[in-house]
Amino acid sequence: MLPTVEEIFWQTIDDWKTRQARIRILCRQQPREFCFTAKVKTFAGTSVTFYDPETDQEQRIDFHGAEFRQLDPELEAKIAFGAVWRSENLLEPHVSCVLKELCEAN
Repeated sequence: MLPTVEEIFWQTIDDWKTRQARIRILCRQQPREFCFTAKVKTFAGTSVTFYDPETDQEQRIDFHGAEFRQLDPELEAKIAFGAVWRSENLLEPHVSCVLKELCEAN
């Protein structure tokens, strides 16, 4: 049986942590968005802590309830995923994050 996209996502998070791969993360919840480049520091359950070794800043993202999609990685990335959290309240905007493993040159 083939693994689900969610299983591939978590296997990739583990691989990124082991290899200390550089990840570009773009998260949006209209009207706000933030983008940063980081590495996986820790993960437990559905929560991942990313850190930027240059600034020593950390950002934790809890992926509980997210729907995962594997995305076309484009030229600057090796692999890419999308995560979307849909609000039960139709008046609230959904939240989305795109995570891309950067190629060495980026």
